[in-house]
Amino acid sequence: MKQFTRYIVLLISAIFLLFAMILLNQKQKGYPAPLLLVDPVINLGTIQFSDTTCFDIPIKNIGKQPLSIDYINTPCGCLNFKFDTTPVLPSDTLTIHFFYKPASHGYIEQNIFFYFDHLETPLHATIKSRVQLPGIAEASSAL
Repeated sequence: MKQFTRYIVLLISAIFLLFAMILLNQKQKGYPAPLLLVDPVINLGTIQFSDTTCFDIPIKNIGKQPLSIDYINTPCGCLNFKFDTTPVLPSDTLTIHFFYKPASHGYIEQNIFFYFDHLETPLHATIKSRVQLPGIAEASSAL
């Protein structure tokens, strides 16, 4: 009888723990992200292979706490960036300045991931462009 009681207590505890984990996960999913990429897809159009293209990515803090960038992950050395390391206050916008020097030609799609303190999931932006070799006429201007 003692083993049966112990089994029932363990079963009820496991069910309670599972229910609590599901409830917590649902609650976290219901909150909006505390940061907002103003434009998550940046289309640079047609650029020359030999040129460096500059562009900005603004990120707005729509949360209630200041946030700081831990790091930015870019796919290659072709994307460099510069930004103010001061924490982004609620309702403020951080502008990150990027410098893109293409490493290849053709249609390019690069992903950038922004990692912030206190956030488990990074923000994601995509850079699109058509990189043209110098002296070659453009066949199509549409991306």
